[in-house]
Amino acid sequence: MIKKLTPPREGIINVAFVVSEDTEPIDLVGSWQVFKDAHVPERGKSMEEAHPFNMYTVSDTTDIIRAGRGLKIKPSFAFEDAPSPRVIVIPVQGQVRNPDELDSRKKQD
Repeated sequence: MIKKLTPPREGIINVAFVVSEDTEPIDLVGSWQVFKDAHVPERGKSMEEAHPFNMYTVSDTTDIIRAGRGLKIKPSFAFEDAPSPRVIVIPVQGQVRNPDELDSRKKQD
């Protein structure tokens, strides 16, 4: 049975997008667009209130990585210094060296 996801009434919802070598660009950008355009009107009338998602990229390093098809991405955060996420998105990609670190941070909240 699928449960409806109910966002909190206020506050930012951190969404971490895990990226690594060979991340598939369309999977990253398509997922990013979904959160960017998500509108929760019951949270308020302003754009900031109705669009609660704070998206950022995270990897095992903040060095520029080469994603699939040559796209270069500079992750916003390394796993160890990323904000604690409420949602973790892992697009199709090559091997991520340490995704458990992000998951353990999510479980602490």
